[in-house]
Amino acid sequence: MQLPSVIGTRDNDQDSIDLLGIFGSLIDQKWLIGALTGAFMVTGVAYAVLATPVYLANALVQVEPKKNDMLGFSDLNSMLGGQSPSVTEIGIIKSRAVIGKTVDDLRLDIDVTPNTFPLIGGFLSRRYRGDSETSVAPPRFGLTSYAWGGERLEFTRLQLPKDLLGKKLTLIA
Repeated sequence: MQLPSVIGTRDNDQDSIDLLGIFGSLIDQKWLIGALTGAFMVTGVAYAVLATPVYLANALVQVEPKKNDMLGFSDLNSMLGGQSPSVTEIGIIKSRAVIGKTVDDLRLDIDVTPNTFPLIGGFLSRRYRGDSETSVAPPRFGLTSYAWGGERLEFTRLQLPKDLLGKKLTLIA
């Protein structure tokens, strides 16, 4: 009886891929694969429908100085250390006074958010269409501590003592 030599030989079966075996495993587990794919698809659709839409806008303002001369002496002046007029205009746009007035005019420093039921409350609140502009959705499931749609709160002015500035406030009506 002759023993196979281990030194210097290589088994070619270890380097090959058994495609039929892999395909057979996929066929054997088709229900598990289908169930997982379906579950993730349903989860994705539910998130897309129930999630609060987020809108985002960006703007870029480019201020270019006028060039009145034909020979390009204004470019030479800016290269020698002269300040470009656009730097001043950008400073005005970014100034605290302009931003502060915009925040005050649009009341962006006051954030009012309703207390909605987890997962589906925001979806139901966004979909509520009342009979009139002042109608409010009746509480669902007997839960009166949540907003179900139609609630609106507008502030024209909110004055607080200095010790309450910067703190989260809760309005109970």
